[in-house]
Amino acid sequence: MLTQFSRSTQEIVQTKNIIRKFLNSPPNDLENLWRTYENEFDPTNKESLWLSAALNGRKNILELLLKTGINIEAMDRHDQTALHCAAQNGHTEVVALLLANSVNIEPVNGWGETPLHLAARDGHTEVAKLLFSESVNKEAVNKTKRTAFNIASEHGHTEVAKLLFSESANKEAVNKNPELDLDLANTKNHTEGADPVPKKFWILFFEQISNIVLALRALCTHLWERTIRFFSTAPDSQRSQGAQQLQEKLSSRSDTKTAIEQREAEEEPQNGPSQINNPQPSSATSNRFLPSLKLNF
Repeated sequence: MLTQFSRSTQEIVQTKNIIRKFLNSPPNDLENLWRTYENEFDPTNKESLWLSAALNGRKNILELLLKTGINIEAMDRHDQTALHCAAQNGHTEVVALLLANSVNIEPVNGWGETPLHLAARDGHTEVAKLLFSESVNKEAVNKTKRTAFNIASEHGHTEVAKLLFSESANKEAVNKNPELDLDLANTKNHTEGADPVPKKFWILFFEQISNIVLALRALCTHLWERTIRFFSTAPDSQRSQGAQQLQEKLSSRSDTKTAIEQREAEEEPQNGPSQINNPQPSSATSNRFLPSLKLNF
């Protein structure tokens, strides 16, 4: 089982190294690099490269994968598509390429967010405009009942917030959260350099909990990758060293227990089993403990 685990983890590490080579290679070398490692990419590995390229804004890698055939709606472990990855980092050219290839413009990730939510959160106005051109739903809410307008105004992105508000036909629907009725004033204060309107307590509490969960998830991911790296690179002798030491300790304890049992077996005939197991008190000893009776007539 350990051998199978080591093989699978070694393949994961090897795939990550190949993806890193693609991301760091100049555009002119991509064709040669693909011919070199084409056999290393199964559909899952190709999807990993696809999402990594979108996250890092490598349009040329995406174009190469589109020629070879790729699932353009592939998702990562957080249910984020390539459009999510490109929108949150403001890669306008990548977003335009994905929209030109008819990707789903309103995919939802694990937090109920669309690419428009992510673009609004980080203030990417040009990405938002591209999504508007595809008639994206501006009134969509995430799991905390926030629209993209709410998120943009919360983070002080005035330009995106005003764009979202002006492009929305239903002004009330775009601001569905009653706790954020002062969003327009909030963005105005950000623009003028003043302090923003204070957020409600439950909003701050939720944000702190979200940050803690993300930090714990990142820590677990880091520890898991270190474990994978250890089992994939450490030789068999190092992996089995702990098991050998444990076996030696158990064998030494067994030898000690055997020696004690042999010593007890040798001492038993000398003492006599009857004297050890069934000692009989002497008469003197018995009479010593009998009460003396004095009879008076």
